[in-house]
Amino acid sequence: MMHLPPRHRLFIALAAVFAALGTLTLTPTEALAQSRFEFLAPPSTSSNRIYRVDTQTGAMGVCWFNGTNTECMNGTGLAGPQERGRYALRRSESGSEKGVFRVDLNTGATSNCWIKQGVLTCTFPVR
Repeated sequence: MMHLPPRHRLFIALAAVFAALGTLTLTPTEALAQSRFEFLAPPSTSSNRIYRVDTQTGAMGVCWFNGTNTECMNGTGLAGPQERGRYALRRSESGSEKGVFRVDLNTGATSNCWIKQGVLTCTFPVR
C-alpha cells in the first residue's frame, strides 16, 4: 500500500463521510416537515395575503402586496410565539375564508388566524 500524505488521507476520509451522508438524504416530504417556516394563502380569491408560521414556535406572520411594495407584519399575543411544538397551516374549503388555521401537530390544538382591524389575530388554541 502506498504511503499517502496526511492531506490526501484527510481528503479520502472526508470523501467517505460525504458519500455515507449521501445515503441519508431526506425525502421531499421529510425535508418539508423539517422546514423552519410554512406558507399558505387563504382560500378566498379576493385575498392577496400569504400567511407564515414558524413551524417550531407557532409565531405567525402575514404578507401582502399593496400595489407598489410587499408589506408584512408579525403576530403578537396569541398570534406570536406559542409553546414549542410542530406547527403547520391549514385552510378551510370555504372560498370566502380570508384566514387560515394554525395547527399544533403534536397536540392537535387549532387556532384560527386572520387580519382583524389591521392586526394579525389568532384565537386561543383549542382541541
